[in-house]
Amino acid sequence: MGSPASTSDWSLIPAAADSDHNREPLTDCPTGGDQVLGYVLHHVGALDFSKELAAKSSAGFRSLGHAWGTAVTTSLRAHHTITRGDLPTAADLAEEALAQFRALDDLGGELLTIYPRAAFAEAIGDHDTAERLHRDGLRLAEELGMWAEAADRLSGLGKLAMLRGDHDTARRFYERARALAAEHSFKPAEVVAITGLGLTARRTGDLAEAEEHLREAEKWHRRAERAPGHPAVVVELGLLAQQGGDHAAAASQHSSGTRGEGT
Repeated sequence: MGSPASTSDWSLIPAAADSDHNREPLTDCPTGGDQVLGYVLHHVGALDFSKELAAKSSAGFRSLGHAWGTAVTTSLRAHHTITRGDLPTAADLAEEALAQFRALDDLGGELLTIYPRAAFAEAIGDHDTAERLHRDGLRLAEELGMWAEAADRLSGLGKLAMLRGDHDTARRFYERARALAAEHSFKPAEVVAITGLGLTARRTGDLAEAEEHLREAEKWHRRAERAPGHPAVVVELGLLAQQGGDHAAAASQHSSGTRGEGT
């Protein structure tokens, strides 16, 4: 998913797909490999290739009548749509996937639809709904042992607390998210949390701490070759430079962020 892009515990997808809810196991489905690879590529920033694979696997699953595969690719399309900034369409796709997963009684699948719906609620100012979704998602992720998704939901709660101006609560959520992601070796979720800590520090005037966190996040994004959250991190570094009085650096960062580049 989520923001910086959401991350999810996609390693559980093949196991879930072999459940009794499916018409054929994903491992035997000719488009199954494309679908799983599409998710992985999405969350490391290879968006164009991920979208290509998602379209291919979606068509394949629909032609085969594979209900679970269709639901998962619909969820993936929702996450792709967020990266285009089309949150209403992303939310619609997520609701479509949610209905499909509920028909299959697949709680893990339902969890994959949380982020697009929460992101849309946040964007329209419905923070109560966004918080409810993140909390429901956190509970479900913990129950299912989907720890990367749990870390993302904690970061979502941290962002909402930050937007409310409750910076202490935001830090606690982000620190929990970072520790959980690190414990389970899922770097994208860890970087989302680190970015959140940087944003919170900048808003409280702790510019040194903010730069430390944001530089760490930027370094990872550059290694990942422009993962989805990279432009947002670059823009935050520009705001940080501006807040510190370095207007030339701020202009350079903002220009880079607009072009989707790093420093």
